[in-house]
Amino acid sequence: MTHTCPSCTQTRETEQLSSPSRVRAALTVIKDWRVWAVALLTGAAFGVAGPALGIDINPSPAIGGIIGLYIVHRIMRVRACPDCAEILASK
Repeated sequence: MTHTCPSCTQTRETEQLSSPSRVRAALTVIKDWRVWAVALLTGAAFGVAGPALGIDINPSPAIGGIIGLYIVHRIMRVRACPDCAEILASK
C-alpha cells in the first residue's frame, strides 16, 4: 500500500515509513475519531446491557480496559514520513 505525504508530496510504501515517537503517536491517536467512537459505543453498550441483564456492577474498569487496548493497538499502527516527519498512516 502506498501513502502520499501531504507536506512533501513524496509517495512511499508502508514499509518505508518510520515510526514516530510514542508521545507523538499517542497525541495523534487521541485526536482520532475512531477512538472516541469506540469509547462512546462501548460505554453505551455496557450502560444498556448491564441493567438489562440484571448486573449491578460498575462497568468503568471494563470500559477503560477496552478503550486502553484499542488505543495501544492504534498507536502501533501510526507511521510518519521519513523526510518531513508528517504523520501519514494510522489506519
